[in-house]
Amino acid sequence: MAKYDYDLFVIGAGSGGVRAARLAALGGAKVGIAEEHRVGGTCVVRGCIPKKFMVYASEVTAQLKTARGYGWTVGETSFDWPAFLETKDMEIARLSGIYVKNLQNAGAELVHARARLADAHTVVMDDKGVTVTYVDAKTGKDPRQVKGDWCVCTLPLPILNQIEVQVSPAMKEGIGAISYAAAVKTGLQFKRRFWEEDDHIYGGISFTDQPIKQIAYPNFGYNKPGKGVLLGTFAFGNAAFELASLSAADRVKAAVDQGSHLHPQYKSEFENGVSWSWHRAPFIQGCAAEWTAEQRAKHYRNLAEINGRIVLAGDHLSQLSGWQEGAILSALDSISRLHHRVVAA
Repeated sequence: MAKYDYDLFVIGAGSGGVRAARLAALGGAKVGIAEEHRVGGTCVVRGCIPKKFMVYASEVTAQLKTARGYGWTVGETSFDWPAFLETKDMEIARLSGIYVKNLQNAGAELVHARARLADAHTVVMDDKGVTVTYVDAKTGKDPRQVKGDWCVCTLPLPILNQIEVQVSPAMKEGIGAISYAAAVKTGLQFKRRFWEEDDHIYGGISFTDQPIKQIAYPNFGYNKPGKGVLLGTFAFGNAAFELASLSAADRVKAAVDQGSHLHPQYKSEFENGVSWSWHRAPFIQGCAAEWTAEQRAKHYRNLAEINGRIVLAGDHLSQLSGWQEGAILSALDSISRLHHRVVAA
């Protein structure tokens, strides 16, 4: 009789898969079950339970109106959407944890990985870790590999979209769906802080209808003698594309020419400058992720989930895209969830 690693191996830890694995394990069989996302499947994680929370919440307003008809005095009410989502997610996490504990108590082996059938008796998966292959960026040669138990990937989505990565179709779709904003900044150095000495401008921003869009003044070192610097360009969208078609030196020249319409001192006081175009940078290809409401509804949770042995992080996976705070919050969230996953396993 042929010998196999398991008497029963279940792919997908939804309600049906968990029950099959648990009962078989309780009956004495050696059982393995693979799940690349959260344990619980569609019903617990995405379908029945979330739907019930939504429905119950939507019925409260009608119940309050009905209560008034029965003599109840109902005061001022309001709805807190973030608080509702937090409660819903906590309940889903609780139920998912119960499924995990029931599998463990039954003696089934839970593998957090994506699995597929290679033939009638062979399941292919990577349950032992992650392998990252890379080459020398300058030569494109000398391929090397790094292996680890888990991968926290902070690559910008336009770059990740160009790399072969083993994740779910839903995550792959999300990676390719989010575009990044075009943006250009130019910093200018002057012989003196003429905007303070001559124009009495201390910090803040001047807005213009020219391609440079903004001039931002430093909010520190007021009236300090000697050289001074300011932000001579902060352009997005079409203006950024227009400026990015120029060389860095020509973008600095454009910032001086356009800024001199507001500050005539520019040309006589200018010393040097530097300019950067995010969407021309090969390692990011954009300033920040441009989410639409529809994209967040369709892709955000798929991108944020722990997918097999990979979890994504970065400001693009936060409500503060383009800000360091968003990157920090995303990192804390991803690492915390990964910690709970490892401990639960």
